Amino acid sequence: MFLKSKDYVVCTGAFKWCLNLVTISKTNAAGMFIPETAGYGWIEHLIQVLCVDNQFDRARSWELLTEHLVPKWTMLPPAWHGGFASAFIFFNINPPDMPELHAYQSFAGTLGMLRVQGTSSQSGQLHLFLPFLVTMVELAKAGLTWDQLTSIDSWLANLPEIFENQDARSQLDNILVTRKQELVEETMGFLAELPMADSRIDE
Repeated sequence: MFLKSKDYVVCTGAFKWCLNLVTISKTNAAGMFIPETAGYGWIEHLIQVLCVDNQFDRARSWELLTEHLVPKWTMLPPAWHGGFASAFIFFNINPPDMPELHAYQSFAGTLGMLRVQGTSSQSGQLHLFLPFLVTMVELAKAGLTWDQLTSIDSWLANLPEIFENQDARSQLDNILVTRKQELVEETMGFLAELPMADSRIDE
């Protein structure tokens, strides 16, 4: 019930409680990660709660991810990793004070604005954003389409310098290039199976 709440404090508080239970479960070799049983729909609900509220809460959301989720990340079920990454990259949100964006774009926009305004300590964690995004994109890359790759490329091209992390940027570029090559190979494989494929490919 608390996990499904639309109230920011209630939902994020329940999620932090679940993350804290992960350590206890691993230590006792028992238990499970409760959000995993809630399915992908709940992950989208969490992303929406983290992103849609006001700017101050979105800044606190980044703190939740970096200070609570990241340290427990390797303890969480691999299937949940993939679900969270997909929602972070693909899920569209529509904050009241911002246009419709993907979740990662919303976080970046909020952190960038707070850095410019100098109104939040979370904005000082900008160097963590691209490494976090690399992890998410790597997990979600198999589902990236040409349109999504183009969208990420365009977004990266306009990313403010305050986010720069050269190592993470290079890793991200490599992931995107690899996925593009995979899509080309998939397309060529599909064409090869079509009637008259040899003549079409020659042309």
